[in-house]
Amino acid sequence: MFKGKRVVRRVDELGRIRLPAEIINALNIKSGDYLEFFPREDSITAQKYLPTCVFCGQFENVIKYNNTFVCKACIEKMTASEDS
Repeated sequence: MFKGKRVVRRVDELGRIRLPAEIINALNIKSGDYLEFFPREDSITAQKYLPTCVFCGQFENVIKYNNTFVCKACIEKMTASEDS
């Protein structure tokens, strides 16, 4: 795990920062993953975000549809109810 090493990054003109590759690799962050940020008094905590289904709360097999996260099981249930 990536601990104890101090890393300094500059905020660019658009307010962005780049995470060091060591941190990205240590946390297994992939392109397309989401990060969740928690502001504190004088710091920010970030963690990998696991999106959950808006209907059942499951976090496995979740896809983003119209800015909402839905699991494949709920999509199948909705599709089946439309066919009835």
